[in-house]
Formats: sequence, structure tokens, C-alpha cells
Amino acid sequence: MASTLAQLPGLETSARQAIYALSVLLARPPADLLHELATTQPLPITPPAVPVGLPSDLLRRRPDIREAEAQIHAATAQIGVATADLFPTFSLTGAVSW
Repeated sequence: MASTLAQLPGLETSARQAIYALSVLLARPPADLLHELATTQPLPITPPAVPVGLPSDLLRRRPDIREAEAQIHAATAQIGVATADLFPTFSLTGAVSW
């Protein structure tokens, strides 16, 4: 316990330095965010249930992943069209009349 208590001043100093650096990056006076960030808050509540499934299934639910997958499918289809354009084409026409 004594060794843990001995580490507290160093940790408090590094936390204060990080708050000062953040204040400077936000173009505020160094101690401007000290009161706001130094106060402790209760821990956020965890979600009631974690969705069950494989990590790959969880990734497929994300809209940005779905959009990227659709773009890959479209690009693959364009490759097939470009490959088909390399081959010669011919057409037959006809007419029927009385």
C-alpha cells in the first residue's frame, strides 16, 4: 500500500500536465480545463446485453463496412465488363415482311 501511495504524486502530476497540454491545444489558458477534467465522474453504465455473434458478423452490421462491400462488388462487376469488352462482338439482324 505504501508503494502505491508513493506513486500517486507522480500520477497526479502527469495528469495535470496532460490537462495543461490539452488546454494549450484548445487555445485556452493552461488552468482553464483543470476543474472540468480533474473532477471524478461515476463510471458509465454498461449496455444490458452484448450482441451475440462472431466478430465478422458484428462488423457486417456497420453501415460503413456495408458501403465498402457494395463498392467492392461494383468494382468487381466493372472488371467483368471491361474483360468482356476485350473480346470481339458480332450481331445478326434480320427482317420479315410480306
